[in-house]
Amino acid sequence: MAMYKVSLLGLYNFNNTLFEQITMPSVVLSPGDTPQVVYIPDKDTLISLILEKSADFPALYPDWDFMHFMVGVWSKNCAYMMQTLWDTLNAKFNPIENYDRRSSITRETSAQSGGTVVGAQTAFNSDAFKDTGKSTSSDNATGTETVTDYTHGNIGVRSGQELQGQSREMALFKWYDIVSDDFINKFCVQIY
Repeated sequence: MAMYKVSLLGLYNFNNTLFEQITMPSVVLSPGDTPQVVYIPDKDTLISLILEKSADFPALYPDWDFMHFMVGVWSKNCAYMMQTLWDTLNAKFNPIENYDRRSSITRETSAQSGGTVVGAQTAFNSDAFKDTGKSTSSDNATGTETVTDYTHGNIGVRSGQELQGQSREMALFKWYDIVSDDFINKFCVQIY
């Protein structure tokens, strides 16, 4: 007698809100004068890949209500992973540079000087000094100096060709495959 096995696709066909609790990475758009092209991970694409890859596997939890609950738990558990993978995938960088430093130094100086000068003389027939003049001066100086430095390029640890090769490897990274595989590893009994 053959045993009936329920797949994720079967649970989804029973009620297509099975994946409603999956939360996707958030993307912050910085407003600016120039329009930006932003690629936000698409939930429908992720769900489609999960269903396509898992169609032949029995679901670990064949009960729809419990699976629906566990999908939400998985999504919360994997939120940081999904966000970090998405952010690093979309980070802007120059593929042939491995050094990028910006620094800014501000120095403030303040100086103060001053004093009193008294001139005194004696008469030709006296030993006592008599004041002949007095001057007082004071001087204040303040200043600010800002030094901004931007250094970038290749520091020579890796050649430009090696950096380009690593960039090509990164281009083969598929966010949707990583996340959908994690989901399937968690919720499917992977036997044929």
